[in-house]
Amino acid sequence: MSMGQAFLHRQLLLVLLPILALAVFGALGLRRDRSALETEARDRASAATGQFVERFAAEWPVAFQKTLAAAAVEGDGLGERSMELRFDPVLRLIQPIESPDAPTPPAWRRILSDSTRAALEELRQAEASGNIERIREQAAILQAPGASPPVIQSLAELSLLRTGAITNEPSAAMLALAQRALEEQWVNEAGIPVAMSAALWLIVKDPAAMRSAEGMSIAEVLVREQPSILTPRLLAALRTIPGESADQERIEALTREWWVLEKRRAVARQLREFLSSGTLPAKPFWVDANRRHWLAVCRIGESGLTVRLYLRETVEQSVVAARQAIGSVGLPAGIRIGVSLSGESLASEISPDGPAFAEVIRQIGNGNSGVEGDLMLEARFRAELHEPQALFGAQVRQQRLFAGLLAGVVGVAGVGLWQTRRAFLRQLALNEEKTNFVSAVSHELRSPLASLRLLAEALAEGRAEDPAKRREYAAFLVQETRRLGTLVENVLDFSRIEQGRKVYVREPIDLPRLVRETARILVPVAEERDVTLRVEVSREAETFEVAADAPALQQMLLNLVDNALKHAPPRSVVDVRLEPGPDHERPVRMMVRDAGPGIPAEDHERIFDRFFRRGSELRRDTQGVGLGLAIVRHVVEGHDGRVWVESEPGQGATFFVDLPMDSRATNS
Repeated sequence: MSMGQAFLHRQLLLVLLPILALAVFGALGLRRDRSALETEARDRASAATGQFVERFAAEWPVAFQKTLAAAAVEGDGLGERSMELRFDPVLRLIQPIESPDAPTPPAWRRILSDSTRAALEELRQAEASGNIERIREQAAILQAPGASPPVIQSLAELSLLRTGAITNEPSAAMLALAQRALEEQWVNEAGIPVAMSAALWLIVKDPAAMRSAEGMSIAEVLVREQPSILTPRLLAALRTIPGESADQERIEALTREWWVLEKRRAVARQLREFLSSGTLPAKPFWVDANRRHWLAVCRIGESGLTVRLYLRETVEQSVVAARQAIGSVGLPAGIRIGVSLSGESLASEISPDGPAFAEVIRQIGNGNSGVEGDLMLEARFRAELHEPQALFGAQVRQQRLFAGLLAGVVGVAGVGLWQTRRAFLRQLALNEEKTNFVSAVSHELRSPLASLRLLAEALAEGRAEDPAKRREYAAFLVQETRRLGTLVENVLDFSRIEQGRKVYVREPIDLPRLVRETARILVPVAEERDVTLRVEVSREAETFEVAADAPALQQMLLNLVDNALKHAPPRSVVDVRLEPGPDHERPVRMMVRDAGPGIPAEDHERIFDRFFRRGSELRRDTQGVGLGLAIVRHVVEGHDGRVWVESEPGQGATFFVDLPMDSRATNS
């Protein structure tokens, strides 16, 4: 790294350091502001949460009781949203009464005597065959005083009534039998309630009797207190009996009650599996049953276990109602309070596991609202950031504004530093070019001036008395003078170009004639270097007439041909050709081809730069100061043309110039 570049980097670093310091201190300040804002929000959230907890403890029991009451008014008083289940000490369901999935043989079958069992079998066979006489015989045996238990006697009477063996008011007798069977809870040998068999017979034989007040009372008791697998069949049969609308509504209500009880039994079965798997929970807990989520509260008494269940949606509605009753408690923007009862997050859109701004755990219960006295829940209140934009929005906007400002400052500073570095490096390059230019011009001027001085001294001292020798000296003087003049003219032209004072005067010129005259000027130079200069104008180009600056075009062509002669080896040919171009915008093409050493591809563009010469300035393989091709490009582009080179090392070089017939520019 040069001393100039090291100085530049130090200056750039001095500019960057304040910007970096501004960025660091700004970021620290914004971070401190965010921390202070968060601390203030936590303090406010803590105070607001405490106030919310106190109000919630007073409002929630009332809201919960109102929610349950509203559910009952809406027709859900039969247990869709809340229910109470009772189990005996061995977790057998006693409320509602268990409905067996399949009939269970009764215990009385094990205590029958052989004669009674045989008579009962004979009765069943006779009933199946419709043999009334035989039915009466076996019924008389079973109904004899002391012959069999009352339940067997009722079965014998049921057979007599069903087969028509009793003809005196059979419906009234069947209703009386059903009533006694309900009171005694008699079941047949298959485990089906005797009253159920009687009711089904009445529906078929005497529907009006079953629709009577006594018949409907029997049906209600069967549904509520003696359920069996035939209960759905009984209800379906009752609905088919035509009758008054009031009776029909009573049957529909009884049907709905049955299905509610069935749902309770389904919940009870799943709950029993949960309760029997471990120790009974001492606190309220959440349980899944019948594809729904319930809050369960257990009470253990002398007669067994009572479980009160509340549907999750019901509890959640009460939490929402309590929130609405509480109203605003001064929470910071973007922060909400989540409520969890017995570990279940309710009516909250925030995660119970996220970072809390404040958290309170408290027991809440019935208070004086009428809620069950043992309903004591552990409530967890968490104030969490729900909408960060609402809390930190202004601070985030401030961060973005600062970041944008800093980015703008950095961008402007970067552009400035880039421009400064570019200008500095360009100045270094110009200084180097100037040094090379001065060195090249000094060398190029010293050589012809030294030759002129030596030749002039020889002529002045009379050392060339032979006329032939004098002519030779005169020719050398002309050659060196022309060389010196070309160099000075190139320098002066380039100076005018750099200062923007180069003016191109357009006028019609005969381009083929200009090409031939220019080549004729350089024929002596070509002969001196033992190079053949060949000019070729195509037949289509003989009539070319362009509007251009003739001296400028001639200088351009002279520089191209002179450059080719410099690099052409002895006994080679330099071709100058004029022909039509392939582009209708630039229909004129000139080519100059030599057989020199060629130009690498990476230098095809650089050779047209000012002061560029391949190799170091200490190597003088060819004459010149690196301005000829730069002037060529300027002249061509000043005439709206295009110049380029095609070359490979060792294959010579061909320069192409495409020109329009006319051009718009008049100066450069």
